[in-house]
Amino acid sequence: MSDFSLMNHDPLPASGQGASAGTASAPLGSQITLMLRIEGLATLALATQAYYRLGWDWRLYAALFLLPDISLAGYLFGRKTGAWAYNVVHVYNLPIILGILGADPEVRNGFSGIDVRFDIDADATPDEIEALVAQSQKRSAVFDIVTNPTNVSVSVG
Repeated sequence: MSDFSLMNHDPLPASGQGASAGTASAPLGSQITLMLRIEGLATLALATQAYYRLGWDWRLYAALFLLPDISLAGYLFGRKTGAWAYNVVHVYNLPIILGILGADPEVRNGFSGIDVRFDIDADATPDEIEALVAQSQKRSAVFDIVTNPTNVSVSVG
């Protein structure tokens, strides 16, 4: 009988075992883990920036930051309950749903502005780079729809 928990579960063999033996690069499991950690760090940075810009109370931020770790108390009721509680609060679904449903009616459900900055290192003069950026803006459907009012109609048919 095997014990299965999603917490710290790596479904791929360790380096030097199974399919990854003899490869020069890091095993796929390590690469996925690294990507997930980078994603988590980026999410933390963006959420912290959004929290700062909204001007909310930092004591609440600290409490919310620690809230997922309180889920470890589920292990007091057994391994399955603990793993379930831990995994339920360590997903992005709840914050996304709260954002979509409008947890704060005073916060707009869209963007109030978009700032884009590129640092381009190329074998081109600044004037050539500016011309390229201008041409890109002129031909970009995404830039056009964001910068020009667009009529949107929604119907149920």
